[in-house]
Amino acid sequence: MDSFFEVHCRYQGYRDAAYHRTWELWSKVLGPDIKVLPLGKDTLFFWEVIWPLSQPHTDGGFDWKRIYSQIWNKPNRFDIAIWQESILCGIAMGHVSPAKREVCIRLLEAWSLPTNPLKGYIAPITFTAVEFYGRIFDSQLLKIKDPALGAIPYYEKLGFSLAEPVDGSTYYAKEIKQ
Repeated sequence: MDSFFEVHCRYQGYRDAAYHRTWELWSKVLGPDIKVLPLGKDTLFFWEVIWPLSQPHTDGGFDWKRIYSQIWNKPNRFDIAIWQESILCGIAMGHVSPAKREVCIRLLEAWSLPTNPLKGYIAPITFTAVEFYGRIFDSQLLKIKDPALGAIPYYEKLGFSLAEPVDGSTYYAKEIKQ
């Protein structure tokens, strides 16, 4: 049986592969200054010190420091911080299901600054990374849990549709093409 450390390292390798493939794809569109990284101390510092300086928005406003403290030790998690140069533009968190059939995004937030250099790209970049992560496990579905109501039409344009509710939560899903 693998130790926690071995499992954690294996999953971190899977996440790193997904981040790298996502960077390869999106850097061709947005330039090489985009960064696709795991949540870390730099992310949490920027979120805690810089993000509050912008206008708050009605969707999001998650406590990423608390969230990260709850998920950092879960090997199957998926966390992503999307940067443009030294600017944190978006954060998301989710996980692969125990049966590996689906990958679910639980939280997704873009920096609400009107001049966010990656405004409009955070969700597609996140979905790309999550799809790469899901392909490693042969997952069939990418799900979004309880999406913000205002984002649903945008997600539908990206190929998501309403899925079966689970435990009172609303899900939108799309197939992961292998």
